[in-house]
Amino acid sequence: MYKKCLGIVGCLSLLAGCADLEQTLRGGETLSSPIRDMIVEPAPITAVAPPKIIKNTGAPKKPETLDVATAKERQDAITIVPVSAEKKLGTAIASLGNPAETGFWVKSDLVAQPSKGRITDLATGTQVNVDLFPAESTQSGTQLSLSAMRALGVSLIDLPEVQLVQLM
Repeated sequence: MYKKCLGIVGCLSLLAGCADLEQTLRGGETLSSPIRDMIVEPAPITAVAPPKIIKNTGAPKKPETLDVATAKERQDAITIVPVSAEKKLGTAIASLGNPAETGFWVKSDLVAQPSKGRITDLATGTQVNVDLFPAESTQSGTQLSLSAMRALGVSLIDLPEVQLVQLM
């Protein structure tokens, strides 16, 4: 009986500690002030929505059919505007990603979190504004959307070397 009561009291104490930990992780007031002052919030990065996926693409289709970007979206992608800060992520050899995923995007292991960015084709200097996403697996390499490949002016079977830049 004594061991059972001791076990229950121990579990309740543990649960009370978890509540404090949860509050701490959520930014609650349980952290002492000097420690709380040392926490550095990451710089806000513009949120990026995942690409939409075209359904029922089983039959072969021409790239022009699957590239559903509007004229305005194309113009926005190739209009390079100055930004206050940018971070060079590196260079990569890129291939065509899933052509059913719409928009101007890059998926790469050079990207840590979804954000806005720009790619430059190192062979031609052509630049395209894109949404940056982390690679889906470590073996997938760097993938470009159909719209981004067409905006760069490269063949869909090419493997262009691109520089990735994250816009802040």
